[in-house]
Amino acid sequence: MDNRDYRQQFENMSVDELWALFTDVDQILAARIIAKKEELDRRLDRLRRTDARGSPEISERSSMPARHRP
Repeated sequence: MDNRDYRQQFENMSVDELWALFTDVDQILAARIIAKKEELDRRLDRLRRTDARGSPEISERSSMPARHRP
């Protein structure tokens, strides 16, 4: 299905149908954002715990010089 087909479908939808679609998409995206934030929070927490224990991997990374960017 190409974009013209989708556009035609949207143009044929009523305001109520469009609003229902909007709320469905909004709920789906909100759930994905929450899940991603939770994943990132867990990863950050793991990094903080690792850093507090003085992990050699993090120490090596932090002691490396920053790369020059143009």
